[in-house]
Order: sequence, then structure tokens, then C-alpha cells
Amino acid sequence: MKNPLLFGLMAILLLGGTISPALSQNSLDSNSIVINEVEINPLNGAEYVELYNPTSQSIDISGWSLIPSATWKKYVIAPNTIIEPQKFLSFSHHNSWFINFGDVISLANSSDKLIDKTPLLIDNVGDAKSWQRSTDGLDTNSVSDWESKTMTPNSSNGKFIETNETIFSFTGKTDKTNYTFDDTLKISGSVSESLFKDNSSYTPEIIKVQIQGDNYLEILTVYPDRDLNFSTTTNIKKTLGFALGTYDVKISYGDNSIQTEFVIIDNLATLSNENESASLEILTDKKSYIPGETVIISANTNSSLEYAGLDYIVLDPSGKQIFDGTIFQNSQFSIVHKSGGGQIYPFSTQILLQGVNPVYGEYEVQGIFKSQDPLNSNSDDNITANTTFQLIEDVKEDSYFSLSIDKEVYSVGDTITVTGRSNQIWTENIALQVQQTGVLSRAADSHKDQYIRPDPFSLNQNIYLNGDGTFEFKFKLVNNSNSGEDLSRFFGDYKLTVSEYFGNASVNFKVVDDPESFVDVRTPLGLQMDDSQYVLGTAISITGKILDYEHKASNNSYNSVKFTFIDPEGNPMMSEDRRTTSGFQYEATAPNKKLTLTAIPDAIGNFQISAILTPIQFDIGKYSVVVIHSISKISETIEFEIVTAQSEILPSDEVQEPLTFEICSSTRNDISEIIKDLKQIGNGEIPPSMESVDCDGTSDFVTGEKLVIRGKVNFNNPTYLDNSSVTTSGQTQTGSSYTTNYVTAQNNYVELSIPYPQTLIVSSSYQTIPDSDEDYHGGGGSGGGGVTSRDGTSGIGSGTGGTDNRETSP
Repeated sequence: MKNPLLFGLMAILLLGGTISPALSQNSLDSNSIVINEVEINPLNGAEYVELYNPTSQSIDISGWSLIPSATWKKYVIAPNTIIEPQKFLSFSHHNSWFINFGDVISLANSSDKLIDKTPLLIDNVGDAKSWQRSTDGLDTNSVSDWESKTMTPNSSNGKFIETNETIFSFTGKTDKTNYTFDDTLKISGSVSESLFKDNSSYTPEIIKVQIQGDNYLEILTVYPDRDLNFSTTTNIKKTLGFALGTYDVKISYGDNSIQTEFVIIDNLATLSNENESASLEILTDKKSYIPGETVIISANTNSSLEYAGLDYIVLDPSGKQIFDGTIFQNSQFSIVHKSGGGQIYPFSTQILLQGVNPVYGEYEVQGIFKSQDPLNSNSDDNITANTTFQLIEDVKEDSYFSLSIDKEVYSVGDTITVTGRSNQIWTENIALQVQQTGVLSRAADSHKDQYIRPDPFSLNQNIYLNGDGTFEFKFKLVNNSNSGEDLSRFFGDYKLTVSEYFGNASVNFKVVDDPESFVDVRTPLGLQMDDSQYVLGTAISITGKILDYEHKASNNSYNSVKFTFIDPEGNPMMSEDRRTTSGFQYEATAPNKKLTLTAIPDAIGNFQISAILTPIQFDIGKYSVVVIHSISKISETIEFEIVTAQSEILPSDEVQEPLTFEICSSTRNDISEIIKDLKQIGNGEIPPSMESVDCDGTSDFVTGEKLVIRGKVNFNNPTYLDNSSVTTSGQTQTGSSYTTNYVTAQNNYVELSIPYPQTLIVSSSYQTIPDSDEDYHGGGGSGGGGVTSRDGTSGIGSGTGGTDNRETSP
């Protein structure tokens, strides 16, 4: 939609409303240079200020100054600098020239006369946009002259083309600012001319009024009348959805809009009660300062007083007023005073404490919050508050840098605040490096059991110093993380270093999962072994982590860790085979060096060695390993024991009966079938079936049953190799029930003896009784060979009956 006769727009602000159409340009000042563009927070590159000569003559700006809020950062333009008519010149100083969260830049000539000044410019987002005048040289002394858009250094922001224009005005307001239920809300205004939609029928535009609050939205429509005025009303009723609170009103006509607001309260008495109980708080960003620092003063209030601002003054320790000003809750109403820094963000200001002849002691900030409308000002509505701060003498430490962090232990998501100072030499910037020097978790390859080198965190940043040499830097290890992301790789030790050509300083900190419960129980070398006992001939693994480790990028071999072994007698082990020479005096007569292993730590100080405990060099007993870090000379000792293989199979402290057995019976005729029923399958995964074998503990047998005895030999003592460990006899094995040699393993058997009973009844008419020599007559037997199951846990024997040739009684 457009009106063919409409070339420009003019905005009028009423009752807190704002209008957003494009503005017409006033005539340019033909005798001045203007600040045309400012980049205060670049994504890449330098901060800069662009000047523009809107006149028809060349202007010499040699010796002119570009001055930010921090006046000590003033930049003086070089001699013989001339801006040609309708041309641009850009100037850069350094990357900390301006304050991102709010700065005002001034242009003064060589006589320090103010030529131009920007409004408060804020750019908290580092991107490719800069603050620019809407068109080149536009200067109405209004914030609306400026807008943030893609940077155009040394080129045009856009030119103003003069035309015959029709001025359009648009106003709108509510009849009150506070309403109670059952009141009638009236919204009215006027337009300078009627607008039409873009079609051949010239359909008139509708004025739309949108009222929006919590859980409420209403849109009203109205047309301008013959006098180009409009008004509409609505009732404030609970039944229509209204509730207590603030409501936004947006009035739109074509591409133009006005915004204002109103409040629904319980009754008018509520407002006055609110003013009576309203409070005011004045704050400073710190409690103490040194000369040259900036004090940020801010305020808070719960007052709903209209058109109110805070008038403040600052008194030095002698009671002399040194600053004054007025700050508002709405940033567009800020007031800049000569002695103050102006508003930097809503309801705040900043002042610079001069470093020349400072007055040390307590300073007081006094404030009065009151209406700034002289027609409606009421002293009864004034609210007062004050605060104090200290100016202390600047005492520097006797070191190149002072450096500190706000905590020693952080979680992954914490903001880490670094503060410090260059005490002896001022420089524009210093280098800051953060390096992860250790981890609190490990990743390992389960197949190879090898350590996987992590990717340690690192950060490198240039930090710009304040005029007094102080600096502050804040950062996070993780700025954005995905849900479920594993952040354990950030747990560990960190070293933060600041440096310049004349010196450096460092601090250490840790990042853990839960800083509140974290207790660091690590040792300087953090030695660990995969076990405390090893079988002779197996592998040993020793790992560690050097605390406060500093990796050497060029040649890290100097960071080596040495391992020396001490035998059970307390002697250092030598590289020579210990058996080749008898009775030698270790270090005194050995032809070579100590048995030493070396490990090179990784980027974060982790190290590891693995070695085979070969019988050539090691024997059964307790050993020590002495570990030394070559650079720090820190040493630690760890112990382990070498045992025999049998110790792994059956611990020596386990108590078992040496021989156990039980008596069973079976009705099967075939012995092989009985053996099959007693057999366990595999390594005991499937137990014996016991299908034909009964081991219920009874001692009674019937004729024809087989006597089955099954049992087990248990080793109570561990098997060991003898001290020589070199001869075949060293394979001798001892047990609680037998001793045997592996070479004659076929003789490994259990002997069973089953004596005859005192009386053996063969039938109802025949019996035999042993004589004094335990010799039975009337029968006898000889046992056959025993048969055992394959696993050796059970067996049976069989025999044939004997004959008796002596006479017997009936």
C-alpha cells in the first residue's frame, strides 16, 4: 500500500508511544564534519570510526581527536590529514578502543572544541554490522539518526535525495494511563491525510488498534473521519477477559505504527499505596576502586511514578560535589552532564575517578527519584537513597603480573573469571593461554588395553589492559552443548598463563562433575597398577598422571619418567641376567646399569609402561618400583608381589578337607554305564546325571547292588617353583594328600581299602568268621582294578568272590 503523493514521513511521540515510519532529512550543517559510522564490536578486523565531509570544501582535520567515554583512549589524527568534499575517512586505534556494552564517541578539533558526538552506542554481538547514520551526514541530534546495518567503511551509507514532499503525521493515545474494572478505555488520535491501498479503486486503509496483555488479545478497527481524527472505545470488564496488569496498545495505519500502554489496577487507592511503599536502591559495581578506574552506578526501584528519573550527585571524602547527573529507566531519555559519563544502559551511569591528585577515602552517592515533569512534580512522591564506595591507594605487587581466578574448582558449564594486573610495565595487550594438563577419566581400548591419547582443551586469547594495567577476562569451556553430549572429556586439570616479553604468571584450576563434593586424593605422580599380585612370566602394567604437568611441544623427551625395580632383598635389579654370575655385588661388580624402564608422558601428563616378569630376571617375592619424573624430581614408590600359578587357581588361605568321599549304590550291571552316569560334561557346565547311582547316605545294600565310592582330592597348599627355578626338579608339586612329580604322573592314584566285616552272612546256612590274624575262612575275595571318571572326581571298583578250601560247620 502507498499513497502516490506520499514521499516522506514525520513521527510524533505522545504518551510514551513510539512511531516507526522512515524519517525525512533535515538540511545538513554545511560547516561541520560528522561522525558517519562507528564499529565498536567487529567480528573480525579492527574497531573504527568513519568521518564524513558533507560540505563543498576540503577541510583540514590535522590534530583533531576521536574520544571514547574512556577519555584516556583518545586518538589524535595525524598532521596533513584532509577530507575532501563529500568524501569519507576511517580511523582505527586498537581493538579495545570502545566499550561493547555502551560507548559515546566525540569528535573535537585541535582546539578541543566539540564538533560532533554520537548517542550511546551498544553492540554486544560481534558481527559484520556497525552503527551508521541512516544517510550520509544525517544529523538531527536524535538517536533516530542512527541504525545498525552492514558495515560500509570509507563508503556511503546512503544519500538523501531532496524532493517535493508531503509531510505525514500520525498520533494516537489512551485517555488515561491507569484504569480500574468497569472503566471505559478510549483510544484516539489523528492523521494528516488518508491513506489508500495499492489498487485502482483506491480502497482506504483501516486503522487497526491491537490491545494485548497476559492471556488477552483484542483487535479494534476504525476509519479516520472527515477531520482526519479517529477514536474507539472498549469496556474494562473481567467478564471480557481483562485482568490486573499492564497492557500494550499498538495502533497501525498503513506502514506506520504507534505503541503505548496502560495498567489495570484494583482501585486508584492501590496506586497511591504503591507509591507510598515504593523503594529505591542505588548500587555501585564494586565497593572499592583505585585512581583511573571507572565506577558504574546503577539503581533499582519498584515505583510506578510517571516521567520519573534519578537525580544523583557524588561527594568526595571532604563533602565536595564532583559529579552529578540524571538517569532514567528508559534508555532513550538519558541525560549527559559535563561532569558525568552519561547513561550506559537503562538506569545506570559511569564516572571516571581521576588519577591526578586523588582524594582517598569514602565517597557518597546521593539520589532522588522524582518526576521530571515540572507541571506534575510533587515533592511527596520523591524517593531518596544513597550508597558509598572507597577510593584506595594503588599498591602494586613486586612481580611482573598479579593473576587470580574466582574459584579453584569449576563445573563444565561455569563461567571462569580471570583478573589481574601488569604491575611494572604497561603494554597494550598480553597473551592469555588456557591449557588442559590432565584428565580425571580415561578411555581404553578393551582389546589392546592401550591408552588412547585425548584431545586436550586449549584457548589462546589477546587481553587488552586498562589504563592502570588491570585486566579482566571471562570464558567458558563449553558455550553450547547438545542434550546428552558426553562432557567428561573436559574434567581434569588446567593451567592458565598470561605472558608478555618481560615475564609471565600462571594459576591452576580443576573442572569436575560436582565441585561441591569433589575431594582430590591424587598423588603427584598418581601411580597405579592393574593388580597387586602377578604370576611369574606374565605382564605387569604401571600407569600414572603427573600433576601440574607442563607439556614440551618441541622436545618432550626431557619430561621422561624413569622406573627402577628393587628386588625382595632391597637391591636394585640390574639389566644383567641374575643367574649368569653367582655372588656378584650388584652395582659394585655388575658390568651394566640398573634395570630401568622409561616412559614419555602424553600432552596432559599421562604415562604407562608394560613389561614381562620373565624368570630370567624375576623370582617369587615382593618387589618395589621407584618412579622419578626427570624435570620435577618428584618420586613415588609402588609395590607388587610375584606368586606361582597355583596361587591364582586356589588362594592359600582357603581351607578344605584334603580328601572327601561318599558311599553310593547302583543297580546297573555294566560298570561303564555307571561311570557314564558319574561323569560331568565340559568343565562342569553340565553336572553328572546320577541316573543309576544313589548317594542318599544309606549303608544298607541288597544282593546284586554295586558299591560305588566317589570322592575328590583338594589341594590345601599352593603349588610353587623351588628357589633355583632353573632345574627340572623345580616342577615338583606339593599337596596335602600326596607329593608327585609331573614326569611320573601316571602314578597319581588314590588307594581304597575295604576290610571284611566281623561277620559275613553268605546264606542262611553258611557263614565265615575271621581268625586272630584277621584272616577270613569260608570265603574271601580279591579286588579288581579301580576305574575312575575322566575328570578324576569319582570312581568305582569291582572284584570277584574267593573260595574257601577249609572245612566249615553247617
